[in-house]
Amino acid sequence: PTDQKYGSWPNSGEIDVMENVGWAPGVIHNSVHTGAFNHRLRSHKHAEVVVDDAHSAFHVYGVEWDEDSIKYSIDGQQTFEFVNTKSGNPAEWPFSQRFHLILNV
Repeated sequence: PTDQKYGSWPNSGEIDVMENVGWAPGVIHNSVHTGAFNHRLRSHKHAEVVVDDAHSAFHVYGVEWDEDSIKYSIDGQQTFEFVNTKSGNPAEWPFSQRFHLILNV
């Protein structure tokens, strides 16, 4: 988030469009992190997608974000969807605020 409206991580949310960790080079993670849904609470919402040539070929990673859901895709195929619970609780959906994009390349 740009403004940390609901506090520090993970309360203000994080959207990982594409995450790849060194110990699993052929696995792409699509993730959201919120106060209610995160790995610390073991309630993390994410998908792990096998992309065997993730390190040797070009791929298109996408995210479509609106008030109802966050949809992820790889090469035009939807891989994960995080749906707004509509509870009004920012711990579940802190994505009604400005975010900025960080690229680690």
